[in-house]
Amino acid sequence: MLNDLKNIIEALDDDDAGWVGRRDAADALGEIAANALAALHAHADEKDVDVRTAVQKSLARAGVGSGGAAPTPTAARPTLKELAQACEKKMKRAVKPQGAGFVVRVQTKAGRTQDVFIAPKKREDGRELLRVSTQCGVADDETLAWAIRRNSQLMYCAFSVEPHGDVEHLVIVKNFNPDYVTPAMVKDAVKEIAFYGDWLEKKLSGEDKY
Repeated sequence: MLNDLKNIIEALDDDDAGWVGRRDAADALGEIAANALAALHAHADEKDVDVRTAVQKSLARAGVGSGGAAPTPTAARPTLKELAQACEKKMKRAVKPQGAGFVVRVQTKAGRTQDVFIAPKKREDGRELLRVSTQCGVADDETLAWAIRRNSQLMYCAFSVEPHGDVEHLVIVKNFNPDYVTPAMVKDAVKEIAFYGDWLEKKLSGEDKY
């Protein structure tokens, strides 16, 4: 299968070949790409975590088309409200609107809670993102060093630092391409972000204000 794909790519790359063969190769690649994306989107909510992670990685690798524009999704793009509501679970996770997005209040251990925010965000280059995040507390040098080492073990999020007034705070964040994000991807991110956010807030301050 991969050899056939390689042959088609080589046919398109062959400047000495006739235009008919190169045109047919381009058409074939387009059909393969469309079918591949459709198959990946169909399994974006796969129950098996390893399969779902592989699907997410494959979609991320295919997330930018020619000229830096995202290709047209083969499935309907879920709304921000639908993505947030997918995180709701009775007695575990409550969802409420907040600002331009939503906040998910996650019940953690020993009666503690952690607020995870889901909101649109625009990068400096103008690219639209969907941001899932939570605050952990003030970031000191020791905590920052620990967080950088820990980043290599996280699957659905990463530690970062953001200014809050004159003080830098440690946050946990995951950015998604809104054209390809699914409710399952957001829910997985919310659950992991809440777990680590609450654990680290307790470690840093012993408080439960985030």
